[in-house]
Amino acid sequence: MKSQLKASPTQKEKLRSAGPTAKVELTNPGMERLNDLISKMADLCDGLIDTMDRTPSSETVNAAYKIGQTIAGLTRARTDLEKLRLETQGLHKKAFESVQDHLRNELQGHPELVSSLLEVMDTVDQKMQATKN
Repeated sequence: MKSQLKASPTQKEKLRSAGPTAKVELTNPGMERLNDLISKMADLCDGLIDTMDRTPSSETVNAAYKIGQTIAGLTRARTDLEKLRLETQGLHKKAFESVQDHLRNELQGHPELVSSLLEVMDTVDQKMQATKN
């Protein structure tokens, strides 16, 4: 005789209510700081350009060149950060799908429990996505 493992209505409610507290923040404070520094440097370059002497001289040309190089570097850094953010999102999705697959495999004999757990996971995922936007 096969035993049935079922989640009671109160257990289901506890799992559902865990959604907001189960939020996982996938941000890196170091990346956020770097992004803030990029923004500050871009603002500084804007200010330097606005106050630059418009009379052509070797000094202003050199300064303009250095500012241009700085802006190019900042652009590359911002692009690299965005690529990393997108890769992290992709890894989160793969991990989420992997957990779902493992739950399905491990709890094959308990479809009702699997259904409840997957429903809770989807709710948590939707709440996490909503807080990002």
